[in-house]
Amino acid sequence: MKNNKSIVIQWGRAIAGRESMGLELFLSVSQYYEGLVTDDKLGNVQAHIFENGNFDTLTGMMILTGDDKQIRTILDSDKHQENVTKAMHVVGNVRCVTGDTGEAIPQKLQNLSKWRKELGL
Repeated sequence: MKNNKSIVIQWGRAIAGRESMGLELFLSVSQYYEGLVTDDKLGNVQAHIFENGNFDTLTGMMILTGDDKQIRTILDSDKHQENVTKAMHVVGNVRCVTGDTGEAIPQKLQNLSKWRKELGL
């Protein structure tokens, strides 16, 4: 299945005095993941910068999608770990979560329903 897995990287407000560093890192990381898409090592990348809400906890996010192998390779890579670690030092509330998307959702829901029934729920 193509693009059935995702990584969502979220972040909050830049740490005071590190705003320029945060912008430079965002541009560098965006180019890195876009390069993986160009090289067919990632299905898609979408960056979101929010216009409203609680910016302390959520200013933006990147959604990376790909097949299972692509996503596992990225998660295991030193470069991805470097990107997330650097982000934690220049912006607050960095979170990195993984999940299913696209064609994987029906199977995930079927499994969830089955397991709930097994629990008597």
